[in-house]
Amino acid sequence: MKTRTKVLGASAAACALLSLMAVRPAGATGNVIVSLTSVSPTRTVSITDLSGNDLTTTGLSLGSTNPASRSLAFPFAVKVSDTTMTPSTFNIQAEMSNLYLCGSGCPGSLPSSAPSGINEITSPNLSVSYSTANMAVSSVSALVAPLFNLTGTVTNTLTATESALGLCAYIETLNTSLVGLDTCAAGTGIPISIPNLAGFGQSIARTVNLSSLSSLPLIPQVGSTGAFTNPVYGAGLVPSSYGTDASPTALTMVQGSVSTDATLLTTLAGLVSGTGAVPNSYIDTNAIKSALRTSLGVVNTGTTNLGDEVWDTLSTTDQNTIVGALTASVVPMGTIGSCVSSTASCLVGVTGTYESFPVLNVSVPSGTATGNFEGTLVVTGF
Repeated sequence: MKTRTKVLGASAAACALLSLMAVRPAGATGNVIVSLTSVSPTRTVSITDLSGNDLTTTGLSLGSTNPASRSLAFPFAVKVSDTTMTPSTFNIQAEMSNLYLCGSGCPGSLPSSAPSGINEITSPNLSVSYSTANMAVSSVSALVAPLFNLTGTVTNTLTATESALGLCAYIETLNTSLVGLDTCAAGTGIPISIPNLAGFGQSIARTVNLSSLSSLPLIPQVGSTGAFTNPVYGAGLVPSSYGTDASPTALTMVQGSVSTDATLLTTLAGLVSGTGAVPNSYIDTNAIKSALRTSLGVVNTGTTNLGDEVWDTLSTTDQNTIVGALTASVVPMGTIGSCVSSTASCLVGVTGTYESFPVLNVSVPSGTATGNFEGTLVVTGF
């Protein structure tokens, strides 16, 4: 994913004026353009001003330089939003071109050859910093898929709609590989045991504490500070003929890593497992029926339905009777092998919004020409 923020420039995407006061009080102007492509269908990245306006459509305004300091700054927001995203790291980085004087025809009218000297502000004069309130995290939840064990017995006390023998004896007449008729008659019945059946995912909200982010399933981190020592070329409005990309400086805007904190698993396990009966919201009835279809085998006697699944020959009423007679218990997450080795493997998905607030700083060198400058900030997301 590449996000192109044309700094001090314009294109058909979006633009906003930037006032530069270089050597004398006469103002110089410019534009900042932003274009954006999402990282994946369930992870999106956006760049906005601090009022939430999408910079891909409105552009940004850097204001005016101080004549004494010849500096300006523009705070903005870089936001990563996950929606039931498979837990995975991200790193949103930015590269910066030089800024070039484009004259009265700006935006979008850089000359074919690169301006230089007083008509250029090199990328080392542009940098990223952060204020004290450098991050916001919200709406975080972990999607956990619980496992549960099913146990029960099919006895003749359960009435078969197809036979007066009782449900246990009727199933035995279809598949003699199961418990014998005498056992059904004795009341022992056909035992049912289905281990580690996957339930429906449970979304568990997490409390956000910016001073202790390790409790989150995906841990965000604010970006890096510093100057764009080496510029990027050939991006946005800046022609590739202006130079080549040897190794442009990439500064992280915001990043995130998957938690490996064992206490997170313990916390989620307690919230999912609980005690007592398994909530109906956990149970996938279709998965239970599929497991029972395997458990009861195939018809091996007579000629009617020979070779068919026993389960499929039962009436819907009989099927529901068997399901209703089963008892479910949640498998403790801490005993699931994959969870013991990796917390992330127990998480089906993660939802959350992670936002950092970088500040783009421009230091205008003494003697810089007044006028309209253009350049590009290229943001790349993984």
